[in-house]
Amino acid sequence: WKATQQQCISDAGFRDSEKDIDREIEQLAQKFEENSKRWKQEREELDNLRRLDLEEIEKSRERTQKILDVATGVSAGFFLVGIASYNNLI
Repeated sequence: WKATQQQCISDAGFRDSEKDIDREIEQLAQKFEENSKRWKQEREELDNLRRLDLEEIEKSRERTQKILDVATGVSAGFFLVGIASYNNLI
C-alpha cells in the first residue's frame, strides 16, 4: 500500500509539473505573440519615419533648387544690367 501511495503522490507531482510546464509554454507563446506584434509595429513606425525623412530631404532639395534658380536669375539680371550700363557708357 505504501508503494502505491508513493506512486500516486509521484504521479500527482508529475501531473502538477506537467501543468506548470504547459502554463509556462502558454505564457511564453503569449509573450512571443506580444513581442511579434510590438516588433512589427515598431518596424512600421521606423519605415514611416524613414519615408518622412526622405520626403523632407526631397522638399529641402526642391527649396534649395528654387533658391538657386532665383539667385541665378538675379545674378544673370544684374549681369545683363551691368553690360547694358557699360554699353551705354561707351
